[in-house]
Amino acid sequence: MAQTSAPANPSDAQQPVEQSDETLKVNVNVVGLFFNVKDKHGALIPNQTKDDFQVFEDSKPQTIKYFTAESNLPLTLGILIDSSGSQMRVLDMEKEVGGAFLRQVLTDKDEAFVIDFNVESELVQDYTRDVHRLQAALNKVKNPKRCRQWRQRHTGSRTRAGSHSQRARHGAL
Repeated sequence: MAQTSAPANPSDAQQPVEQSDETLKVNVNVVGLFFNVKDKHGALIPNQTKDDFQVFEDSKPQTIKYFTAESNLPLTLGILIDSSGSQMRVLDMEKEVGGAFLRQVLTDKDEAFVIDFNVESELVQDYTRDVHRLQAALNKVKNPKRCRQWRQRHTGSRTRAGSHSQRARHGAL
């Protein structure tokens, strides 16, 4: 379907934009179709051949001339890590498992990003192919409750150190 663009003159902008029902038809020899085949439970069904499919255009069956099972396409994925208080006990395990997953799954042509979410979300690492940077991003994610406790302890130790702060060592466990 083709559509005309809005007028350049702002005073004409209040007039309705006309739409056309014209169809653009082009003759082509090959059309690429990318798809996944899943069973009724959503599990992928591998090892399909061109004889396992039918393709129709305008209710007419089309001949499948070329068929390739593409299993080597680049992967783009996001790791969303929940750092809310409910995950305090498992956050370290989530980071470890997430890193192991990335090391096992990502190849040189794949890329991923890391988002930390709790009350708000934060992009910790944008798209990269570098698994070490992704792991470092996972390691940066902290539970806000733990961070608050650390800040309270750190502030408390500085307050208690008082005028002796130049001699005191501060730490939080």
